[in-house]
Parts: sequence; structure tokens; C-alpha cells
Amino acid sequence: GDILTANYYGNKVVKVNPATGGQESLGDFSTPTDLALARDGNLYIAEMGGAIRRLTLTNGAVAVINPATSLNSVVGMVLGADGNLYVTGDTNWVDVVMRINPATGEEKLITYGDQLSVATGIEFLDATHLVVASFLNSRIVKVSLVDGSQTVLASGGTYIDHPWGLAVSGDRVYTGHYDSKQINRISASTGLITAFGTAPGFPYGMGLDLDGNL
Repeated sequence: GDILTANYYGNKVVKVNPATGGQESLGDFSTPTDLALARDGNLYIAEMGGAIRRLTLTNGAVAVINPATSLNSVVGMVLGADGNLYVTGDTNWVDVVMRINPATGEEKLITYGDQLSVATGIEFLDATHLVVASFLNSRIVKVSLVDGSQTVLASGGTYIDHPWGLAVSGDRVYTGHYDSKQINRISASTGLITAFGTAPGFPYGMGLDLDGNL
């Protein structure tokens, strides 16, 4: 299938045909940072300024789902099995992980501060935990959805340097790094870090296809 990507500097969301490299703009958005595609065909677009927009792919309709947001920014976003969006960003300069109901715009704080310093990428590790990339202090942090507690899975050193993009497959957490452009693999159960590859540019976003390819 096609690949959907947020073009931050171009202020667009773009559909890419991986077979031909052909690109199609899906519309103009204000510094889009991340995307989440729902099973019902709605595409959620996070914007750096804190807004999240819903694009209905069947007819092109666009609506802001959180007009009364407390967020000053949204950097990363993932859609949960419960239908809610989970985002990284900040509120009054404090790093937060927030749950947002896309139907009502209601926000619930999951966790804030502590091990997070410019929280970027976010993915589900399992049914009750998120994994978050913390950019400034070079940490990969596990966040409990039950009580918001934070646990550092990996930090600093040769492998974890200003992480951004994340992808998860079972126990394996793939991390993309701004400085080195490395992509590494972390075992969530043992903490073992393995060098996986190098990206041609800054790995802001990553995804896994149905065959397990990154």
C-alpha cells in the first residue's frame, strides 16, 4: 500500500507510492509532525502548534478535533486500540504525554516531566505501556498507562543519542537518532541494544509493514 508522511517544512501531508516513488498531496497543514490512520479511514494529523486535525480520506473533509486543547505543541502521536490518540508535546513548557478522545476532544494527562525532556516519538509497547523517545536527555522511556510511572529502557552512550522516531515489534523497540542517523534495536525485556542500520537522513519517523520491514 501507499506510505503517508507529514512534510513538516512543506506544510503538507503527502501520499507516496512505494513502487513508483510518485507523490500526491493530501492537503495543506500547519507544520505537521505526525500521523495516525484509523480503521474507519480517518487520518489524524498532529500540528506543531497543538492542534490535531481529522482528514476524512473519502471526501477530503478536515476538522480540528481538539479546539480547546491545553497543548502548546504536539510532536508525536499514536492511535490506541481503544480508539484514543496518545500524543507527546508540552503544556506551559512542561513535557507531557496526553490521551485525547478524537470524538470529543477530551484530554487526559498520562504523565509529565520526570525522565522526559522534549518528548518526541511515541508508540505502544504493549496493552498497558507506551514507549517514548526523550530527545534532549537521550533516553527511551517506558510509560505505564495505569499510573503514569516512567522507567528508562535505555539512555545515552554510543547508541542512544537524541532519539526521535520509534517503531515497535513485540519485545523489539526500534529507535532512530538525530545526530548519528543510526537506527538501533532495544530489547524491552533485557535492555540489550543492537545497532540495526543507518538512515540516509534524520530518522524522524519510522513504521513497520506487514512483513516486518522497517
